[in-house]
Amino acid sequence: MNQGQIPTNSPSGNRRIGKYHILGVIGTGSMGVVYRGLDPEIERPVAIKTLFKINAKTVLSVDSIMERIRTEARFAGNLRHPHIVTIFEIGRDRDTPFIVMDYVEGRGLDGHLSRGEAIPVDFVRRVLKQVGSALDYAHQQSVIHRDIKPANILVREGGDLDGEVAIVDFGVAAINASLDRTPEIAPHSPVVGSAGYMSPEQIKSERVDARSDLFSAAIVTFECLTGRRPFMGDDAPTVIRNILNAPPLSARSFRPELAIGIDEFFTVALSKKKEDRFQSGADLSAAFERVLEGKSLIAEVSSPIIDTSSPEIILDVPASICSGSEGARAWAEARAVARFRMSAVLLAFACIGAGAMFVWSAVAKTSSPISKFFHGANTDTRTPARLLGDKELRAALSQGETSDYRTVELLDEALRRDLFDVALIVVPFLNGSDAAVRRTALRVIGLRGNRSFILKIAHLLNDPTSEVRAEAARSLASLGDERGINLLAKRIEIEPDASVHTVLNLSLAKLRKTVMNSE
Repeated sequence: MNQGQIPTNSPSGNRRIGKYHILGVIGTGSMGVVYRGLDPEIERPVAIKTLFKINAKTVLSVDSIMERIRTEARFAGNLRHPHIVTIFEIGRDRDTPFIVMDYVEGRGLDGHLSRGEAIPVDFVRRVLKQVGSALDYAHQQSVIHRDIKPANILVREGGDLDGEVAIVDFGVAAINASLDRTPEIAPHSPVVGSAGYMSPEQIKSERVDARSDLFSAAIVTFECLTGRRPFMGDDAPTVIRNILNAPPLSARSFRPELAIGIDEFFTVALSKKKEDRFQSGADLSAAFERVLEGKSLIAEVSSPIIDTSSPEIILDVPASICSGSEGARAWAEARAVARFRMSAVLLAFACIGAGAMFVWSAVAKTSSPISKFFHGANTDTRTPARLLGDKELRAALSQGETSDYRTVELLDEALRRDLFDVALIVVPFLNGSDAAVRRTALRVIGLRGNRSFILKIAHLLNDPTSEVRAEAARSLASLGDERGINLLAKRIEIEPDASVHTVLNLSLAKLRKTVMNSE
């Protein structure tokens, strides 16, 4: 079946796919053609998506691929939510698989964006709330969409901006990703993806979870508000590089009348590290509502305006500058200048640091006079942690090290290999003299520990170093012990650092959700 061609299967010329009568073509996509159809048995309108990449020319065994498709679609087919388009059936017409879904009368959100319409903020608010609710429901069923974008968000009731929305293609992206990984697909099969909406972990082919969908939803929200995406580029590779490395653009630079806190909202929602983002659709939409109401993203921080892309810079801005469209533009320009200056300073320090590391690496493992000048007579000639055997690595950690840098190196390598029992090896390092050691030990416990460790790490919420306090909050949330709720709540009341305050709030929300789901 060719893309865009309406199939004719019967001698009488009736157009159908399987048992379904074809009434017309809705559109075409990366995987195939979407038809408007009718179920003749119950006279129900349906949408039928064909997977044209699966046929005898591109697949060695259609039967084996069909089984894979059914497996991937089984979970998505059980989703029943008012803002999710339901999958009814997975079928096969000759050698072409197809997916039958509920037919939604409306228009994709991308249709409004492509027309350059100014989408009202109140509508964007409703869209994010409905999308967040649908994503939370799907994620609770262990279903990740993987391709949230405007084209997959349908506006009901004729496509008007006063209608509700529904997410389409749940399970389709998972099917497509699975097909691209399978060896049965011929090498020339098309590569499918929506680069402008992918999360960093998705781009890097790492394991994705609910927070990847939330990252994509935040990009859609930014685009609805501004008409542009937060990570721009002339081509897909540039966009991908910006998603991985660059901070999001300022929404207020495109639409100055937006709320003051909107850029802070997107800084959190589009964080490179998924643990620093909002942890659920409810958290995402609630924070958006709060910002639109003119409230700070963090309730207790209302005085200084903080550029969270550079946590160490606090700009105390008079109220007169923050009011009116001209003042908003002035603030946006001042913020851009501050970012540029900070970037220049960081670049200079990076160059100096890189030069210092080069010199150190050149002399660290020799016994030359210059090495002794840098390191003294007892030059560190120990084998790098990555070259140690498992037994030697365990022994080095058990004996303890005098160098804090060496301890962090050993802990990171042991974590990478998943070698050790946290209780026996890591706990002593929680009281290390160096903040990097304490932070690394906390990260290990957050990934490998259990509820018995809560009292061992609770005191680090009061650590003098902000990075350690933030890591302690994340670890408490990961342990899933309800006792951590009170610990985090008490720390939130007295935490002076705004960046750590954000992490504490996100960790508390995550822990509450974990405890609620376990009851």
